[in-house]
Amino acid sequence: MKKGSWRLVLLIMVMLMAADEGFAFRCGTRLVAVGDSRYEVLWKCGEPTWVESWIEKRIEPYSIEPFSDGTRFYLPNPSLATIVYVTVEQWVYDLGRNHFVRTLTFENSRLARIETGDYGH
Repeated sequence: MKKGSWRLVLLIMVMLMAADEGFAFRCGTRLVAVGDSRYEVLWKCGEPTWVESWIEKRIEPYSIEPFSDGTRFYLPNPSLATIVYVTVEQWVYDLGRNHFVRTLTFENSRLARIETGDYGH
C-alpha cells in the first residue's frame, strides 16, 4: 500500500472513533449507548453524581403512523403541527480526576445524547 493510502486509512479510523464518542461510553466493562433505558444505564453505571429533570413543550410537524412498524409519515403542510411534552432528564457521572465527566440526556426515559465534559473532580 502506498504511503498516502495508509494516511487515509488512519484518518478514517480516527474519524470513526471520534464519531462514536457521542453515541456510547463504558461504565467499567459495560457499554452504555444511545437508546438505552434509564433502568439499563442505572444497572450498568450505578447512581449518577447529579440528576436534574424538567418537562419541555415542543412543537413538531403533525404526523401519522400508517405502518405497523411505527414508521411515521409527516404531512407536508407546515401549518399542521402538534404540541408534544417531553420529559427530559440529565444524569451527570463524575468518575474522578483521571476520567472525563459524562452528561447523559434522557428523553421520555430513553438515552438520547451522551456528552463528554472536562476531567472530573
